[in-house]
Amino acid sequence: MAATDADALRAELEAARRELQAEDARTNELDAEIEEAAERQRLRKEIACVRDELRVAQQHNRNRAELRADVDADRAFLDGDIPRAGKTEKGNKFIQNSSGQGITQCNEQVAQGEYVWTIKGMRWLQDALWAVGKNFAESPEFMVGHGNFSLRYNPEAGCLFEWHCGSLAIFYHDEADLSLQYRIYIKARDGSFVQWGEGGHGRYDSEVSYVWREDCFGPDVHWENHRPASLTALGIFGLSHEELLRSEWVQDDELTVKCVLEVRPRDSPKVQDQLGPSAELPAPTVVHDMHALFEKSTNSDVRFVVGEEVIHAHSPILCERSAVFERQLNAGMQESISKVIVIKDCSAQIFRAFLKFLYTDILPSLEEPITLSP
Repeated sequence: MAATDADALRAELEAARRELQAEDARTNELDAEIEEAAERQRLRKEIACVRDELRVAQQHNRNRAELRADVDADRAFLDGDIPRAGKTEKGNKFIQNSSGQGITQCNEQVAQGEYVWTIKGMRWLQDALWAVGKNFAESPEFMVGHGNFSLRYNPEAGCLFEWHCGSLAIFYHDEADLSLQYRIYIKARDGSFVQWGEGGHGRYDSEVSYVWREDCFGPDVHWENHRPASLTALGIFGLSHEELLRSEWVQDDELTVKCVLEVRPRDSPKVQDQLGPSAELPAPTVVHDMHALFEKSTNSDVRFVVGEEVIHAHSPILCERSAVFERQLNAGMQESISKVIVIKDCSAQIFRAFLKFLYTDILPSLEEPITLSP
């Protein structure tokens, strides 16, 4: 009976050894398959990168083709030549003087929001994640603008989504393209919120390959195996999960996080023209008007006595245009009271030409009578 039992045990042992050998062989097969899968993954990433470069090159060539068409149609000029004045694509109309004002409103469609998330029982977080087979804890979804977001915390500062890694991040759930700016705050012992890291900016662009598409945003978020040199430490304020549990940021076994989000959908900014850039203006008349003011002596308050002739002028213009007249008329001298200035050793014709220069910035010729055509 004992021998029979021994034979049965030996047979069972041999069967167990054969099963072990089969499992060892299966392990080797799986290791080889994993290596092949990793190679396929590497090739997919490389293909995605090449396709991105191809898309950029194709767009570049489309732009060059459009430029070629514009050159052929004389809409673009590569040699610095330009059409002659007076010729435009919209007929032969030529506007010499124009003015305008516009507003490019880039923040008109920006939505703002903030969300506060508290994780209770931080000491049990890793066990709770292990129990459900997850790497990170996630907040309920919240909406800013038309976008749905959540907060994710990975105590190991590992995977947050596909190739995104980090400790705490904002996760975007939708497929619509958008830009966002964010700030993340952690609640301190005194109840105040302290900003972690600098404010960030990101874009979700569906045209980018899914391998490099941004879905997670945060101060220590990075691509798997592509951690930037500037990111010297992972974790909230550079603390590991264990260090965080002992820090001032975890109170009563709770961690409270606040994120502030500004979200803008992918859309063109609107330009509101208050005055069209091609608005026609009348020809400039300031020289003519200043000349007329001098000739008519309207509202003049200063008299120049030049020989037998009296010439009228305006003190604001004289003071602005001449430091000498400014001192005479404003420095308490006799002329500042009487508003009469006697000019000696100068003919009336020459002095009148000088005053007209002060008014119009144009010096009349002294070879002919000094008059300016209106």
